[in-house]
Amino acid sequence: MQDQKSPGPTAIGVKPSGWLTVENTRNLVFIVAALAVTYAALTFNQKPATPPVSIPVAPVPAVAPPAADLAAKAAEQAAPAPEAEVNPVAPAAPSGSIESSGRLDINSDDHSAVFKQFLQGKIDELNKAGPVVLTPQEHAAEPPQAAATPEQKPVAQAASQPTAVPQGVIETASSTAPVKGSSSTGYPKTTHPAPFVDKAAQASMESKRAAFIKTGKPGVAKIGYNVDGSLLTVAEREEQVRSTLTNIPDEWTLIYKAPQEKIRLYVFTDPTCPYCKKLHRAIPELQQAGISVHYLMYPRDMGSAAPDEVSPTAQNMRNIWCSVDQQAAMDSAFLGYRVAEANCDALPKSLHRPPAPVPDHYYMGQMFNVEGTPTMFASNGRSKTGFGDVNKLINILLN
Repeated sequence: MQDQKSPGPTAIGVKPSGWLTVENTRNLVFIVAALAVTYAALTFNQKPATPPVSIPVAPVPAVAPPAADLAAKAAEQAAPAPEAEVNPVAPAAPSGSIESSGRLDINSDDHSAVFKQFLQGKIDELNKAGPVVLTPQEHAAEPPQAAATPEQKPVAQAASQPTAVPQGVIETASSTAPVKGSSSTGYPKTTHPAPFVDKAAQASMESKRAAFIKTGKPGVAKIGYNVDGSLLTVAEREEQVRSTLTNIPDEWTLIYKAPQEKIRLYVFTDPTCPYCKKLHRAIPELQQAGISVHYLMYPRDMGSAAPDEVSPTAQNMRNIWCSVDQQAAMDSAFLGYRVAEANCDALPKSLHRPPAPVPDHYYMGQMFNVEGTPTMFASNGRSKTGFGDVNKLINILLN
């Protein structure tokens, strides 16, 4: 009969004979674990510190295709962004400010050598050119740009060779008093001289126009573009706007005049346009700031009407024009009302009101490159599309 004792080695499958006892087994496990920990600690302490590489790169020849891919991406990042119409040339990046954004360590292998060499070349080019900021006057004095064709695109002027700024290019008008006259049909015609003339911009546009006329090709008549179809500079565009607005008679627009007028704002508008409604509600603030509003009718639904058909908005605008009180009729239209039928022929002769120019305003909008309402052009050359805040608009127009 056995004693009631705890199971011995036999119970866990280990023979009691020899040196492999339970106690020896435990000691062996402890020794092995201690050796493993010691080895790991020594290995960790002796390992040289290296920067982490976010993406492992397998060794390949120095001119392998991935380097070309990196160079193509670097070209997009290192080359200056295309210059917008009003943006100055971005300053060159300081030499040595190369970052890999964690994609590749530029000093780690042959790939990096090719990549670094490419980037450094681009940076050297930018540093050699130096930061260049072109003023609107400098833009205006650039040499004529050839018209773009499928075979040959215009080449931008090198940033390192800015043209000298002409002296005294702004010429203030001797008088800004309204000019009274009459149209070919006998109606009164009141126009306004431009407040000033940018002589350099004017000469630049004229030289391009004269050069293009010699080609005998049909030209482009649109605000913002040269006759050859190339884009105008900021200074040229503003000069073009100023000179064009001088040809629009007051009697051909619907006017909300400012008591102390500083500038005139010509607005292509549509009473069904939500942003035009918002702008219309801000007219008292514009008038207080010295801004007169001259409305040009631009019924947006006219483009979808048949050639022999008058769209609903165009008809409403015709009724506004032929109303005895144009402002009251326009206010009603912006409140969402349909204006009562009106006939310009029935108006008192003392008003000297020309026939409703709604179709003419609409087609003139194409010349002014109107793509949405409201689109605005000021007598000082400034322009803006859309409306959000009246204070911002006043700041753009007057400052």
